[in-house]
Amino acid sequence: IYLLSILQATEYSEMTTVAGIADDLGAYKEFLDERPDIDFTEFPLNKLKRPTYRYNGYLKQKLFSGELEPSTAKRRMSCVVAFYRWMIEDGVLSPSNDPWQE
Repeated sequence: IYLLSILQATEYSEMTTVAGIADDLGAYKEFLDERPDIDFTEFPLNKLKRPTYRYNGYLKQKLFSGELEPSTAKRRMSCVVAFYRWMIEDGVLSPSNDPWQE
């Protein structure tokens, strides 16, 4: 639904852009699937236990190990933040704490 909303929001959307967003969100889903203890809708008081912070740490590990380029890590995190923003704005998610710090 999120990807369809991106397509509807603009007059002309590049399918490669939408495919890239889908790939980045797929990488986030794989991260979550490998960690069943993380609920992507729960944002506890301890920010280091929030899924967004844990994913950011994971991306940093991949970056420092040379598995990801800086631009890829930044793009993936930006896609996740945009996805959460959409869920919050659409009323799908009402986190008890801020999902991230601006």
